[in-house]
Amino acid sequence: MGHAGFASRFLGSCAAIAFTAALVACGGGNGSVPPPAQVPRLALFAGSLGGPGVADGAGVDARFNSPTGVAADRAGKLYVGDRNNYTVRRIDAAGLVTTFAGSPGLSGSADGAGSAARFMQLWGGLAADSDGNVYVADNNTIRRITPAGAVSTWAGAPGVGGSADGSGADARFGKAPRGLAIDRAGNVYVADTDNRTIRKITPAGLVSTLAGLAGVSGGVDGVGSKARFADPRGIAADGLGDLYVADGHRIRKVTSAGLVSTLAGAEGEAGSADGAGAAARFNGPSGVATDSGGNIYVADTGNYTIRRITPDGVVSTLAGAAGSRGSADGVGPAARFGGCPFADVIPICEGPLSVATDAADNVYVTDSGNHTLRRITPAAAVSTVAGAALEWGGDAGVGSNARFGGCVWMVPISYCLGPAHIAADGDGNLYVADQGSGIRKISPLADVSSAVSGSGGEVSGIAIDSAGNLYWPRHSTIVKMTPAGVVTTLAGNWQVGSADGSGADARFSFPNDLATDSGGNVYVSDSGNHTIRKITPGGMVTTIAGAAGQIGTADGIGAQARFSSPQGIATDHDGNLYVTGNHTVRKITPDGVVTTLAGTGGMAGFVDGMGAEARFDGPRGIAADRDGNLYVADSNNYAVRRITPSGAVRTIVGTAGTTDFMPGALPGRLKKPYGVVVVGTSLFITMDNGVALVTTVR
Repeated sequence: MGHAGFASRFLGSCAAIAFTAALVACGGGNGSVPPPAQVPRLALFAGSLGGPGVADGAGVDARFNSPTGVAADRAGKLYVGDRNNYTVRRIDAAGLVTTFAGSPGLSGSADGAGSAARFMQLWGGLAADSDGNVYVADNNTIRRITPAGAVSTWAGAPGVGGSADGSGADARFGKAPRGLAIDRAGNVYVADTDNRTIRKITPAGLVSTLAGLAGVSGGVDGVGSKARFADPRGIAADGLGDLYVADGHRIRKVTSAGLVSTLAGAEGEAGSADGAGAAARFNGPSGVATDSGGNIYVADTGNYTIRRITPDGVVSTLAGAAGSRGSADGVGPAARFGGCPFADVIPICEGPLSVATDAADNVYVTDSGNHTLRRITPAAAVSTVAGAALEWGGDAGVGSNARFGGCVWMVPISYCLGPAHIAADGDGNLYVADQGSGIRKISPLADVSSAVSGSGGEVSGIAIDSAGNLYWPRHSTIVKMTPAGVVTTLAGNWQVGSADGSGADARFSFPNDLATDSGGNVYVSDSGNHTIRKITPGGMVTTIAGAAGQIGTADGIGAQARFSSPQGIATDHDGNLYVTGNHTVRKITPDGVVTTLAGTGGMAGFVDGMGAEARFDGPRGIAADRDGNLYVADSNNYAVRRITPSGAVRTIVGTAGTTDFMPGALPGRLKKPYGVVVVGTSLFITMDNGVALVTTVR
């Protein structure tokens, strides 16, 4: 990031003191500027708040982390299996989301009331009976939750697989049953996915196998054990006692006598065609539900659509467009489902997983890839009931209307990258290295521009000097842009290497971040070479610390020191350099002496304390304030840590282990932080898809 001294000139700016998540306008009705905030607070400055999280709340204020199963009870409440939070959430008729059972982030198989219970594998199966009990498929078992939130294990044994019929704990299920349904008599039916069977549990808890043969896969129609299933997942019961099962690329029908037939789709043939019976095509459907008219709804996961099947077997697409991912609300084909939600990884894109219907025949969809619950009316109007999708893009705009980051789509996976390091100029403008779209400029009033011409995508670092020149790494070069917008290559060329030298004769290897000093020198964390480089204003490159290709943690002078993929870099007013990487913060004096200021090389953790006692996990961005304090984006701990000049580490923003954003009084919660910059008494933090503001950090 850029030199900290330039930020101090921003003291008194409205943007540093008056922004809230709603971007409250600067000044009062008489044109006066309000006094600085005295209590530090966390707010969204620009970008999107959506994505995975764990917050209770109404509508878009709630957060889920890959929701899977969904069920509706007769009182109009909804229940959602929140897979990566290990909880079951409840949504009342007013749209308020609360945690019904389990404790966020804590997995296990313990029975108990409410937050004392533990869940482990909430991969889809949820159902509610007429008495308000909720049944959950979890870790080789079927669990039951009373209306008061008391969780018990109703059938099976936690962590013990098998296919045995029997009563209660004597029964055995495969690793992760994906579907549950309940008929009017109170029998529970289980799509026992790993066993390729359909199981029945009576109200007394007696488990039997209704159809299929344990461990034998296939697509044969037939009665009971003569039938074969390929990959049974979602299951639903209609008012006549018949069952419908999402199996491979087909929808199967199972009567109460165990007669299995194929209602729609064709064995082994994926597709998206509408049509009657065997003429229709599905692509890995996961969820099934029925309505009062005998229609069947299918979460066609691989197609990112919701399909409807009439009682006579005619298939149509109710909402979404085959092969088109997104989170758009709208009517019918204008709506979008499914996403690839995480940055810094290559995730499997996930479509809608489960469906349920209510008494008014609305269809509810767990849109797992978008971390939301969606509703479809009988007229095919799609809206988002709870949660908020992680939105990427290079869209310009003010505050929360702007978008950052971008995704490269490579079916069935994607690579999504958001904002990385950040710098500030003397006028309070921010510059963000947006890995998805290029260098973005943000005014003090949170007006986000489109990408700076010539910056391109996948840029990680950014710095600015006292003359207003911008610098950023591009591939194996360092780029300079003047205030007039003239872009040149300051040093390096497109050949990877480690050579010192002037201009194009120098070589770099995956440079990560940059910093400048008062003399106009540029410093580079040359991650691929495991070194720290210096570039003079004239373009002369030298290696000031570390040795090319030599990985380690040793302190020392110049080439005697060792680094391991250095990340963020910053300067202070005394000319010292600070470098993050390998779970540490290192200091380099103007004489080239390298010491470890905080943390211990190679030892990840989350501990506040002095020097080597402290622990970090994947620290990236770093910035210095005018008093010599350092601020570190401790990425994998979802926190920002402060380090005093004496080396005392304290967490000031974020809660370790959380993945959502919670504004308000500190510490709050952060999405994964990457870059930090100090502007006067305010701290700006880049996250997965936005920029956060902390007022009054000192």
